[in-house]
Amino acid sequence: MTRLGCHGITGAVLTVIVFGAIQAAERGPYQQDQSALLERVGEIRIDPGAVPGPLCVVGDKAFPVVLGRSGSSFQPVVAAGQWGAGRVIAFGHTAAFWTEETLSHPETRRFLANCLSWAGRNATPLNVAVYRMPNLANFMRNDEELRRHQIRIMDWGQLNPAFFPQTHVLIVNSHDLSPAAGSLVNDFVRGGGGLLVGGLGWGWLQLNPGKSLQNDFPGNLLLSEMGILWVDGYLERTTREGFATSPLPGREHHALEAARLLASGQREREDLPDSVIEQASQTVALAVTVIPSNHPIRRLVSTTKTPSPYIVVPTPKSPIRKSDTMARAMLQLQVRQALEAETAVPTHPAAATFPGQVPPNANTIRKRIRIDTTLPGWQSTGLYAIAGRPITVEFDSAEAIGQVFIQIGCHTDGLWHLDEWKRVPEVVKRITVQTQRVTVASPFGGPIYLGTSRPRSSPGQMACQIDGAVEAPFYVHGVTTTREWQRIRLQPAPWAELASDRIILTLPSEYVRQLERPDEVMDFWTAVIEACDRLAGGMPRRDAQRIVCDVQISAGYMHAGYPIMTHLDIAPVLVNVDRLQSNDHGGVW
Repeated sequence: MTRLGCHGITGAVLTVIVFGAIQAAERGPYQQDQSALLERVGEIRIDPGAVPGPLCVVGDKAFPVVLGRSGSSFQPVVAAGQWGAGRVIAFGHTAAFWTEETLSHPETRRFLANCLSWAGRNATPLNVAVYRMPNLANFMRNDEELRRHQIRIMDWGQLNPAFFPQTHVLIVNSHDLSPAAGSLVNDFVRGGGGLLVGGLGWGWLQLNPGKSLQNDFPGNLLLSEMGILWVDGYLERTTREGFATSPLPGREHHALEAARLLASGQREREDLPDSVIEQASQTVALAVTVIPSNHPIRRLVSTTKTPSPYIVVPTPKSPIRKSDTMARAMLQLQVRQALEAETAVPTHPAAATFPGQVPPNANTIRKRIRIDTTLPGWQSTGLYAIAGRPITVEFDSAEAIGQVFIQIGCHTDGLWHLDEWKRVPEVVKRITVQTQRVTVASPFGGPIYLGTSRPRSSPGQMACQIDGAVEAPFYVHGVTTTREWQRIRLQPAPWAELASDRIILTLPSEYVRQLERPDEVMDFWTAVIEACDRLAGGMPRRDAQRIVCDVQISAGYMHAGYPIMTHLDIAPVLVNVDRLQSNDHGGVW
């Protein structure tokens, strides 16, 4: 890390032991509520196939209830709080805590009963409405434990405010909430109702490309004012089948309290164990990804007592580690502010290291681009945006508004959850077109991509002109001639692409500067993808698979997805057909 301007036990048992070793800061004022929710509950189960995601607690009247593991830190998988005159409990999955299988576990069923009683302020009898989850409603209606608590279940296919006065608690999947439905739920809770609400940040993002959890996710639109937010990422279990409820979360698991802790004087911080400070840093770093720009957490982090100026540049030789607590928090804030800036976007100092610099004498160009409106995914332009320098994209038709996205950068793997950062963990900027003429810049720069948020079934194209970018080495199989390639491979951008209609390779330009026969490389890779399609027994893919090289990826050595991500050491192998066909392929096959 560079700072500029300053200097024989089973898995289940072992997991509980490690989890129980967490040292917490002093408990918040919400311990009594935590205890009520967790009374006689030592573990809550989750559906075996489910992968929950984290929640962030950012409000003064909200608090974490149960924690899941995120790398070496822990983040809330259940959170609760007061909202107006009502109470809310949020879950880090849509419904995986409420399946018939999980609720057959006595402690999980008791936890649900505790949640309903707490949210309904112990009303007897307690009237509970289940929205658009008929299987859950049917199971709960026949459950002896809930009947013993005099909990009455109603199955609602729609939200009807006329029934709100007779309803104590509402159970919803936040993904099912339209803006109008969310407004009704808001009114219900603020008026004194109770709410159990599930959501899954990473799952929703996969199904809603081009949208953000901060601005578009129904759960966050519903609870942001209250102070509970869903964030991207995965949580691991802390027991074999679910989550331990002990120890109770502390201040370091509450993002606003964690920010206050980090912003306290050095003497106060030195009184706490390193593990607490590290956890607080991780909690704040996650929160900064979804909180609005005016949230108190951002102000607390930006005013934390550190040497000034304090600019953090992680590199492979000098990474930021989990013990670099303030560096992690400061970098998270800097990245969010830089990526969210709409005008006067600064160049982040880390851009020079990754994704790399464009030579200062490189000429910018104007290029006409056509988008195939039937294709999902990214469509390469062969252009590269210089870090901190705006590009202008002007579309021929207003039809692009709301339909087309512009993306700068290809390294979409987020690294915030990792214990060590060898590069800035988030370097891609993506926006949806809101006007026919768009000016956009990225603090890190990167390859420029266009695409449609909702591909069409009938053939069509959209055209635009991009101004202010530099050319990248970009080979299109069957289009770029060998003679043209002799010039194109020397273009100044630091990242290159070799593309066919089946696969696109993205790698540092240094590995193609001397490449003479890109056609042979892409013949080989196209044949590989076609063989994969035949082996899968399905139709040939409509869009090209992508492989992107990176200095650090989110998991493993080479992981699946769009794009497939791999490390830089494989880059020279990707364009060497002889090595790819030998046993010296470096683990590609």
